[in-house]
Amino acid sequence: MREAVSAVLVHADELFVVRRQPHLLAFPGYLAFPGGKVDAEDAEYAFDHPLLREFPGYQVRALCRELFEELGFDLELALARGEVRSISLLGTAITPRFAAVRFSVPHYKIELQRKPEIRPDGEEIAWADWVSGSALWQQFKAGKALMVAPTQCIVRTLASDRSAQRVDPINIVYDHETELPYLELIKGVGLIPVPSMTLPPATSTNALRMGDSGYPVTLVDPSPKDRESYEKLLKTLNKYPINQILITHHHRDHHQQAPDIARQLSIPL
Repeated sequence: MREAVSAVLVHADELFVVRRQPHLLAFPGYLAFPGGKVDAEDAEYAFDHPLLREFPGYQVRALCRELFEELGFDLELALARGEVRSISLLGTAITPRFAAVRFSVPHYKIELQRKPEIRPDGEEIAWADWVSGSALWQQFKAGKALMVAPTQCIVRTLASDRSAQRVDPINIVYDHETELPYLELIKGVGLIPVPSMTLPPATSTNALRMGDSGYPVTLVDPSPKDRESYEKLLKTLNKYPINQILITHHHRDHHQQAPDIARQLSIPL
């Protein structure tokens, strides 16, 4: 499993967030916290500052490096100047099992005495600003922001309690043995990676669940490949109900067992 780090910069009730450039391969256009991958050379570092001692040195080094590269913000200098109130580990998010590439990402909350000068890297960052947690959460609820699940969990928690030192849960929660994961990356549009008879190296087809309160909820192209996947999908749909199924075309990895699902749930196909 690969490793990365994320920095949640906080000043008063505001969080520093970025919108990723639309040309990026990973999560284009998403609202996110600054951070990035741990590099091999990060392992050589150790830190003696009292706010850093309890955390793995390589993670802190990666955090400092990424903040400087992405934002021009020198965390070590800010610490030396007494401009950091506290640093806490909100939690570590693990990429769900269905993903081809998985990451372990600790999210560090860094409370600042004042807002630092920020120089965002335009190659990766399309927009960046300080925004209150409650305003960010309202943006997501209004369908105006894309966020991965850990970002949603952090924003929701800090919107209700800006002093929170832990976020639990910090990712989607589901029973891998009996359910499929459900990811709602923008309000009203979720996806379920359903194991399907698709073309290798892919192993699943994303079934989209579209709709919101007061409107019919449609599941697009469910195609479980076997009985186990079928039962897992049904249990997931118990948590996230649907009103109808839409099939876009007749490749089997887009419709397999869809009629059975419709009959069992007594909904139109």
